[in-house]
Amino acid sequence: MIKPQIPENEAQRLISLQKFDILDSAREQEFDDMVEVAGLICGTPIALISLVDRDRQWFKAKLGIDASETARELAFCAHAINGSEVFKVENAVEDDRFRDNPLVTGGPNIRFYAGAPLLTQDDHALGTLCVIDSKPHALSHEQITALQKLARQVVRQIELRSINLKLSAQNSDKVRLLGTLSHDLRSPFNGLIGYSDILKRRAGKMNPEQITQIAEHISTASRSAFDQLENLLSWCKSEMNAVPNNIRSLSLLPIFANLGDNLKAKAREKNIELCFANVDDTQQVLADPDLLNSVLFNLVTNAIKFSLEGNTVDIQVCREPKGCRVSVIDRGVGLDDKQIEAICISQHIQSNRGTAGEKGSGLGLILVKDHLARMNSHLDVTCQVEPKQTCFSFLLDSP
Repeated sequence: MIKPQIPENEAQRLISLQKFDILDSAREQEFDDMVEVAGLICGTPIALISLVDRDRQWFKAKLGIDASETARELAFCAHAINGSEVFKVENAVEDDRFRDNPLVTGGPNIRFYAGAPLLTQDDHALGTLCVIDSKPHALSHEQITALQKLARQVVRQIELRSINLKLSAQNSDKVRLLGTLSHDLRSPFNGLIGYSDILKRRAGKMNPEQITQIAEHISTASRSAFDQLENLLSWCKSEMNAVPNNIRSLSLLPIFANLGDNLKAKAREKNIELCFANVDDTQQVLADPDLLNSVLFNLVTNAIKFSLEGNTVDIQVCREPKGCRVSVIDRGVGLDDKQIEAICISQHIQSNRGTAGEKGSGLGLILVKDHLARMNSHLDVTCQVEPKQTCFSFLLDSP
């Protein structure tokens, strides 16, 4: 028996296979129908959709056998994925590559095999659509052509399945997010209504200090509601692709000055100092000013939320060969590896209460990731244990 060769693009092929999240999935009628049609067209008792994993071939759909997988080194399909045409063995006992293969000398007693590679758009062979018989066999030109066409439909079905899974997950994330938002938005509005009712009933009996205190509560609740509504509006526009890109060369200095003015009061509530480092009027980047303002506002707001009272939040700029890296650093509760992974990968970000009990929806970081992607950037997150600090950073291209 001659073991199958490993494809030159094996690493990329396996990544592509894993990306579809189909291995070890349940039976699905669409794929079962395809192997039945393949068996009918080719006149064979066995037909399979075989996906070639690192050490095994696994059958997404099968006709005529009970096994769910076999070792890769025994798989005829592991030979077939090295080409782009239908791989044919008309009589395995007369073929030096297979005559002593356990699948030939024992059940299912393979004599005939024909496998059409399942090729993605990137020419990665995920496996094959194959037909098998326990006696020598040959396919006509028409049968081979039909098997190839059917294999292309298998790939399309795999791709469609993957898209449907992602859309379903995204819809679930949106339902959870909207549920969180509806709950969190009630809190500041309840505060506004409650404090307004107190003023309406008791304003004439309250001293100036009490009125000022209630006014501050109303102001805080109003800002919280406004910030959440701003993010919600931005998210809705983003979901509808209604946010036009206006990427151009701009200076970071006025962006940072505006940021400091807008968040100074919020930081003061927790006795937190905003420290801007290495920012000057020579730093030019390619960015959309509105998107960049939103990114920085959400990152710094998040840093204030999770900072301990009396600490600092650092906003730094560092020149790199391709542009400027902007970092927002807080010294608060920190993040574990699972939280970092969720922020960087997940479409749904679980929100936690801040160090002063502040609520949130997780929508801010979703917007940050979306806006950075629109500016050809992405969010990097690191967490240091001693001294404890969390850094959110992103790279903006130079003009």
